[in-house]
Amino acid sequence: DRAAIRASAFNRFDDGFIVSIGNNPIASLDPATGLPDPSVSVVQGTRVADDINALRIYGGRISGLFEASDTLSERLSALFQNIESDASNTFDADTATLDPLYSGSGHDLVASQYHAEFSNVEYRLYSANVDWDLGFASLQSSTSYGTFDRDQRIDQAFALAPLITLLFGDRETRPLGVITVQSISTKQITQEFRL
Repeated sequence: DRAAIRASAFNRFDDGFIVSIGNNPIASLDPATGLPDPSVSVVQGTRVADDINALRIYGGRISGLFEASDTLSERLSALFQNIESDASNTFDADTATLDPLYSGSGHDLVASQYHAEFSNVEYRLYSANVDWDLGFASLQSSTSYGTFDRDQRIDQAFALAPLITLLFGDRETRPLGVITVQSISTKQITQEFRL
């Protein structure tokens, strides 16, 4: 045989196990003093959602070996992987005992999440390897190209919403929430020759 191809795929899904139960309103800052004022909330409470930390990972790999002659062969490969993650696995805990908070309310683990979070990653890797027997020596070439893309959104309301509302909004008519969005993209190519 002068050619062979192998392919594989994978898929994994993890249910979330952390909930957000609509608690923990965020107090505004008093414009006169800059101190927290619990009588006026910037955010009325966290979102109400189950399984906020679900995760899915899937991808595959395909590889082919081709022998053009007894002295020349080439192997081509491609690998891809996607990671689709919701919120992280952190939960609200008592600062003294480190026990989960709100577990007595019928929930095992609770996180105070004001905005939905996610982190999505796409990874691709392509490679080509050539082996050539020249008679007096062997020439090997290895080429690879990879890409990495990540989009992420993080809830920053608890830490920043009161200050951002004080500076740019109005605590009664225009309260503001805060999320950070980050996108990262990299591309890399490598080439190696051996003689």
